[in-house]
Amino acid sequence: MPADALYPVSVGNKTGYVDRKGKVRIAPQFDFGNAFSGGLALVGNWDSNRQTDPVSRMWKAKHGFINPAGDVVIPLTFDQALNFKDGLAPVRVGKKWGFANTSGQVVVEPQFEQAEEFSEGLAVVRIKKQWQALDTMGAQVFAIEAKTVASCHDGLFRCERNRKWCYLDRSGNAAIDLACTAAEDFSEGLAAVLKDRKIGYIDSKGAWVISPRFAQAGRFREGIARVEFAAEGPYDPSRRQDFGFVDRQGDRNPPGSFGAAGEFSEGLAAVSATGDRAWSYIDIQGKVKIPEFKCSYAVPFKDGLAAIQVEKPKTGETLYGYIDTKGKIVWEPQA
Repeated sequence: MPADALYPVSVGNKTGYVDRKGKVRIAPQFDFGNAFSGGLALVGNWDSNRQTDPVSRMWKAKHGFINPAGDVVIPLTFDQALNFKDGLAPVRVGKKWGFANTSGQVVVEPQFEQAEEFSEGLAVVRIKKQWQALDTMGAQVFAIEAKTVASCHDGLFRCERNRKWCYLDRSGNAAIDLACTAAEDFSEGLAAVLKDRKIGYIDSKGAWVISPRFAQAGRFREGIARVEFAAEGPYDPSRRQDFGFVDRQGDRNPPGSFGAAGEFSEGLAAVSATGDRAWSYIDIQGKVKIPEFKCSYAVPFKDGLAAIQVEKPKTGETLYGYIDTKGKIVWEPQA
C-alpha cells in the first residue's frame, strides 16, 4: 500500500485530506471530494443558489481535480465528473459526457448521454439506446443496442437486452447467454447470477460453480464472497438475517453468522452481530482482529484505513471518521 496515501475528511462541512496518521495534508476547502484515483482526486463546490441540476438531480456543482499536494490541477469547471482510470476521466459539459486527460484537456468531445469510468482499458458510453465501448484513444471498439451494458470486468461486459441477460466479450460478441433474472459483474473469475429468486455463481464459461441458494450475494474479494444465506419457509421480518461468507467451493468460510457483513479487503471484513450500532473486523480465518466498537456502519479497508460512520443519538446526524488495522481511531468522526 502507498506510504503517502491520502483520505478525504469533512470538517465543518468542508472536505480536505489527511494522511494515514490522521494529519491534515490538504486543508478542508471543498464542498465535497472523492478518494484519490489515478493520481488525482475529484473535488467540487455546490452552486451557491442550490439549484437542481437537470441531469444529476442533485444540486448544481462545478467539478475539478487536485493533486496530492493540494494543487487544483484541473479547474472546477465541469458540470459533473467521475474518477480517473487509465489516464482518463468522464466529464459532463451541459447535458453531454466526454472524457478529459490528466492535464484537463477534453480529448473525447462531450456527445454521450451516459459515460462510465474506464475499466480494463475500455469505457462504456451511451447515446439513446446504443451502447458503445471506447478505448483509451476514444476509438469505438463495438456498439450494441441494449437496455444496459456495464463496465468491463475480467474481460466481460454484463448486458441486458430484449429482457435477456448475457455477457459480451471485448469485441462486443455474446460470450455467455443466460437464462436468469439478473446478473452482476465478474470478479476473480466468478459472477453472481439471480435465477428462480436465488443467487449463485457462474464461471467465465457460464457454468454454475456455486448453485443458486443465496438471498444476496456480493463479488469475490481475496477468494471470499459476502452472502446472505436464504432462510427456509415463508418470509419472516422478525427473523435475523443470516449474513456470512463463502469460498469458491460454496462452503461457509470463514465460519460465522452475522446480522450484517461487508466485503473482505486487505485481509479483513467488517461484521455486525445485530446489523447496526456495533461492528467488528474478522480475518479470513474468522478470527476477530478488531473487537466490537460502536458505529452505525463500517466499510472495507483501503490503504490501511477504514471509514466508519457514527450517528449522533439526539439529532441523527451522521459523522465520518477512520480507524487503522489495529482498531485505533486516526480521525475522530466529524460532520
